Amino acid sequence: MKQTFKRTLQVALTTFVATATMGVFATSAYAGDNTWITDKSGRCITITGGGNLIDTQCSWGNQGQLWDRVGSQIKHAYSNQCLDSNWNGDVYWGECNGGNFQNWDYFDEDGGWVRIQDRETKLWLHWCLRDSTNYVYKPCTVSIHFYGEFWSFYGGE
Repeated sequence: MKQTFKRTLQVALTTFVATATMGVFATSAYAGDNTWITDKSGRCITITGGGNLIDTQCSWGNQGQLWDRVGSQIKHAYSNQCLDSNWNGDVYWGECNGGNFQNWDYFDEDGGWVRIQDRETKLWLHWCLRDSTNYVYKPCTVSIHFYGEFWSFYGGE
């Protein structure tokens, strides 16, 4: 009897500690890896001021890098801002409006990688050099499929 009580107490204590630990260290639904990265550089699309986007080193917890795929839209996880584009090949973030410039088609390239095409322009999501002095890149869209980057998305749908 004494041995059974001891074993029951050990199991209960282990279950309590495991449950409490999960609660403390669990991340929120938005704090997951909802981040687009490229296979080429492993860099993330990151929000900056004024609707601008740049590529920066991916860093855990950087809210400017967290995106959700909602249907065909790529939506910032902490706002009602979507990845948007225009006929000039510019890619930026703006208020989600459901327009085709904010809708993207995904083409599987195996291994969890996709190519991403703007639904309106049919241009491919890519990195373009923004500042040649400091080698800062920003997302853009290009017309040639071969030059489109492979992207990987973690989380979301």
